[in-house]
Amino acid sequence: MFNNLSIRNRLVLSIFIGCLIPYIVGGLYIKDYTEKWLYDKSINQTHLLLEQVSLRVDESIIEKMKELVTMMSQDGRLQNNNAVIRNYTGLSENPLIEAPSIQENAIAAYFETIKASHANVNFSFFGTETGGYIEYPAFTPSAAYDPRIRSWYSDTLKSQAVQISAPYITKVTQEMVISITKRVTIGSKLSGVVGLSVRLDSLMTDINQLKIDETGYIVVVGKDGRIMVSPNHAEWTLKPYQDIAGLSQLGDSTVNSFQTILDGRKKIITIHNSLSSGWRFLSIVDKMEIAKQTMAMSQILYGIYGFTLFIIYIIIYFISRRITNPILDISEAINQMSTFSYNFGNSKKFEKYKQHKDEIGKMTQSLFGMENNYIELNENISIMDQEIRNIEIEGNKNVKLTLSENNPFSHIVLSINTLLEKTYSYLHQINLYNKDILSKNEQLEASEEKLLLKIEQIKTQKETIDFLAYHDPLTNLPNRRKFMEVLQQSIQSNKSGAVILLDLDNFKNINDSLGHLFGDRVLKEVSTRLSSMNAFDIFVSRFGGDEFLLLVECEDTLAAIDPIAKHIQQLFDKEILLDGDEIKIEFSMGISMFPSQSVEMSQLIMNADLALYTVKNNMKSGFALFDFPMTDQLNEKSFIESVLRD
Repeated sequence: MFNNLSIRNRLVLSIFIGCLIPYIVGGLYIKDYTEKWLYDKSINQTHLLLEQVSLRVDESIIEKMKELVTMMSQDGRLQNNNAVIRNYTGLSENPLIEAPSIQENAIAAYFETIKASHANVNFSFFGTETGGYIEYPAFTPSAAYDPRIRSWYSDTLKSQAVQISAPYITKVTQEMVISITKRVTIGSKLSGVVGLSVRLDSLMTDINQLKIDETGYIVVVGKDGRIMVSPNHAEWTLKPYQDIAGLSQLGDSTVNSFQTILDGRKKIITIHNSLSSGWRFLSIVDKMEIAKQTMAMSQILYGIYGFTLFIIYIIIYFISRRITNPILDISEAINQMSTFSYNFGNSKKFEKYKQHKDEIGKMTQSLFGMENNYIELNENISIMDQEIRNIEIEGNKNVKLTLSENNPFSHIVLSINTLLEKTYSYLHQINLYNKDILSKNEQLEASEEKLLLKIEQIKTQKETIDFLAYHDPLTNLPNRRKFMEVLQQSIQSNKSGAVILLDLDNFKNINDSLGHLFGDRVLKEVSTRLSSMNAFDIFVSRFGGDEFLLLVECEDTLAAIDPIAKHIQQLFDKEILLDGDEIKIEFSMGISMFPSQSVEMSQLIMNADLALYTVKNNMKSGFALFDFPMTDQLNEKSFIESVLRD
């Protein structure tokens, strides 16, 4: 396409492209530099904002409370009180609590003054080295309480400095608080630990109201890695940041900012670490908002580029016309010469070109010389034509043109003869190359057979990999993944049935006494017997370890599943004989039905597990069908354990 253009258009296009390439490269560099500058500026401004927020939090809450706790630790009422503060460590043996002493009332009044003068203080507390404890508002325990075994007490004793706890939710007011504690000493002797519980509601409110650009917000992460403040995601509160998809890079302490995916969008997260509290302040901003700041600058640059390129094109066009006009006239003259027309020699225009001192003048002088040569050639062309007509070419014989020795164009004939000799030489080389190509083609056919064999091997390996992906390598039974697919197909087809979770009883004893290889053989024998149940529509898979998952398609009733469960038990009435050892297989089964009890795969397996758990607790070598009171019993047990733990 470029060769079809006139020399003027080529010149215009070449110069324009020559200017355009560095212009575009420079423009892209300026654009990238501007975008990077705006991006860095936005990151720096955001980091400065986070630093100011961190400084405000440190000054208004952390440092202020640390100074307050330090002042409390130096108060004389706390430094000498081991004998006058009530002790609750023996409350369970002696439920009677004596009346507070005068000194304890003085400390309570002191704590009351602190709470009244500091709105963020939730309560004040003091635990002594001898087990005494006082708290304001008043502490009324219902069971024995020893402050010395509490983490806030033992952790504070590890350092002379003020300690700041991780945030937690109070059980009474359901407020997020932190504890700030410090050792109380008399000289080098330990008296106890004093502390404040500080509410973070004002901090959370202030930070929730802060906005970065249009949709950006600030998240605060405690030094234990749990999220303290999250305006747009209340469900993140007190969760470890590692549990939030997209925040895993936060673990790199050297990172000042990074890009990630949150809520399905690209986000830029800027980090500032507070040296005072150890908290991390994160700004989360949509990347598109930062990109908007560069759009206006880019539009201005594009406008300047377009206008400048238009001016450059106009200038190049007029300059090219001045340069190419003589060339076009000379080109036209050469076209005339191709038709043996020589009427340009008397043109005033060419006479003027002949006077130029540049390449145009040289070209014009050469043009006049070419005119003379063409006239001479025209006189001798008839002689050349007759000589060429006398040439005979037979087969692949080398043919040479000959002219008389006095012919002035004999050098042209010599060049033609040289070209013919090279042509015949090239043809000979082509024949040799053709033979080599045939040899290579035979080698290629042999390689093709090897390639087909290799493809067949890869296909076999792929089939093996596909089998391993959906089967247990020990028993060759379908694995958990395959079971879930079959169960999902059955549920989506609106079929009814049961999920049976089978667990071998005391299988660990077999492994411990006879070895794991023997245990693997037992598992293979169990899988063989389970797979032999052809009388029922049962899908058998290995769930893992000594557990098997069975899918039975039947009516959604106990009457339908009961004979199947009993048949499974009968399969193992006969002992397994391995290497002369008779092994009695005992197992427990938990059963859940669908769709009556659930159509969620995970819930069905969980229900079967609960039923199995019931069998394991009440008896072994039996089976139980899941019912919803099992869940209530498990929840009640968890609740009792939680109450006992508290």
